[in-house]
Amino acid sequence: MHPYAKRHSNPAVFLIYMLRSGSEFLGGTVVVRNTKDAVKRFEELGRDTEDGRFYVHLTLSLPKGMIANRSVWLQISATTLEQFRLDPEATPWVAVRHADSACDHIHIGICLVDFADRLQTVVTTRLKCERVNTYICAMLDLPTPAYFDDVALPRLKRVTPARRMNSAQKKLCAETSSTCFVTCNPKHWRSSIKPWPCVPVDFEPKKR
Repeated sequence: MHPYAKRHSNPAVFLIYMLRSGSEFLGGTVVVRNTKDAVKRFEELGRDTEDGRFYVHLTLSLPKGMIANRSVWLQISATTLEQFRLDPEATPWVAVRHADSACDHIHIGICLVDFADRLQTVVTTRLKCERVNTYICAMLDLPTPAYFDDVALPRLKRVTPARRMNSAQKKLCAETSSTCFVTCNPKHWRSSIKPWPCVPVDFEPKKR
């Protein structure tokens, strides 16, 4: 259930992907007739800001083998927004289900300018997403991943989503860096500022 969050300055970037053919519109606070209409509405709701990234795209997945109905997903969506300190009734958002993977998952598109034209601030760091995951897992009575255990020892092994390891080179990089962090970890905090020994990996140059 770990939410993956990404900031955007252009709503078309994620809405076209979310509302692609085969997707199931679940609901939200923005009326959507089609993809073009959704992009237009989100653009009208947004406004220029200092950094421009006032849209957020969240991805939520259930454990393999579990499937939620529409009402449950909408409740999860609203609760997730609340955990990010966003009012699910005053914030423009839409939720869409995709059925093209092994896990039941949804995408939530959010505009950070609410219906009262107030710009909302949101923290989407990895730590914040982990805390939201812990809360949602407890709400759904799902087992919390071991690396969220408050009393567990610090983990040095990298956690890389499988969807990002889409090539042999990326898989090799993830495996090699994990080995370095686990087997060559510093014995004292002072040594952590020095380069850690690691076996170099030669990658083939990209062909253009």
